[in-house]
Amino acid sequence: MKQLFTLIPALLALAAQAATPIESFTFLKRVAPPDTSRGEVACIALDADVYEHLNMSMNNIRLHDEAGQETPFCIRRLHLVQSFTREREIQPETISFKELPDNRFEVIFKRGPGQGAPDALRIISPLRNFEKLVTVQAGPDGGKWATIAGPEQIYDYTRFLDARKDRVKLAPGEGPYYRLEVSNVNEAHESPLVEIITRSGSDPDRSRTEASAFRRVPFRIDNLALIHIEENVREDRPQRVSVALPIESIANDAAGSNTLVVAASGRRPVLSLTLLSRDRNFSRAISVEGRMNGDGDAWRTVAQGTVRSIEAGREKLRDLTIALPSEQRFRDYRLVIHNRDNPALDIEGVTAEESVYGLLFFPKPGRAYTLLYGGTGIPGPNYDVASVLGATPVEQMDSWRAGEAVKNPDYSPLKMKTASWKDEAGRVIFVVAIVVMCIALLVMIARASRKIDKLIDNGGAPPKQG
Repeated sequence: MKQLFTLIPALLALAAQAATPIESFTFLKRVAPPDTSRGEVACIALDADVYEHLNMSMNNIRLHDEAGQETPFCIRRLHLVQSFTREREIQPETISFKELPDNRFEVIFKRGPGQGAPDALRIISPLRNFEKLVTVQAGPDGGKWATIAGPEQIYDYTRFLDARKDRVKLAPGEGPYYRLEVSNVNEAHESPLVEIITRSGSDPDRSRTEASAFRRVPFRIDNLALIHIEENVREDRPQRVSVALPIESIANDAAGSNTLVVAASGRRPVLSLTLLSRDRNFSRAISVEGRMNGDGDAWRTVAQGTVRSIEAGREKLRDLTIALPSEQRFRDYRLVIHNRDNPALDIEGVTAEESVYGLLFFPKPGRAYTLLYGGTGIPGPNYDVASVLGATPVEQMDSWRAGEAVKNPDYSPLKMKTASWKDEAGRVIFVVAIVVMCIALLVMIARASRKIDKLIDNGGAPPKQG
């Protein structure tokens, strides 16, 4: 029995030795770190060479250091985190309006409860061609005021050029009451009509007098808007790129009613396809088909839609993109353009919008790394770093550069078969080890049971030794 329990750990160790060797991968890329480092996480963006030989599960890929040790990693879609400034306009409550001497008026208004101090005031007016001087004051109760803007000019010079300024920047003020004072309320505008007076009399020389007419135009305010400026608003959205796909063929079918455009994508993670054509004023139904393994593989329809380009009078519409229902990784795509009785379009190319994937890992200082990929029958890795790396922000990653793709010099189909056999043998050995352990446990239980029965038969006394 002791020999049996000595054999079981040996069987389990032999089963554990069945790992995926380096010889299983067909290609490799040397990767290099950036010139300057920003964080502890490295990211290698997957490119067309990798996608071409990566299986659908993206598990036939490994990362090794210079000592040949496997480095844990995770693959995930990359996101863009952008910082920008966003403005929010809030309409205040108008409290009062009052005309003042010297061609002025004031408006008192109040911001709503819970609203912070605004950053600017926008004065909304339908008028054009004006110049006004405005002053803005703030106070806690509508009786005591402190100037927070102006006197500052607002204007509209549409008559001469596209220039308009209808907002003033506000300094921090107590609020929530505000007082807007506008000067030069009524402007005298020269009328485009000119009165011509002609005098005639005994004088042979006729006199001609021109009299210009003027009209007073009051300044009208439709509304006021308090502007809140939010700095550094972060937006997290999937990173996408547009790439041109190589055209393999463009032909018409036997009936001549459909144009078939075949483009190679190399198993890129495609989200949409866009047709390139200079033709105008058309609307065609289109089907998108895909195949996995090149020639000989059956085409499968993945999306249908309509592409159109309309330029007739004021109507201008150009939409040549077909969105796929989900991310697809076909080797080739075929766009079937249904011309019906219309002439075939002049097709210039096809572009694809695709997701961007990155391989994330924790690099060790001074270590060189190699990306191994390609091959079949390779089990997927199971690393515990995925939960950590999956939440790492993009700005905390260092972008490592992948070199040219080269064939793995250690790759061997014969070794692949041997490795496959070892994997299968390892699983068999593991099962055998479990079965042997179960048998050993049953034997031990049976022996213990017989000893207990003998004790009971002897009244609890141990059996006599012969």
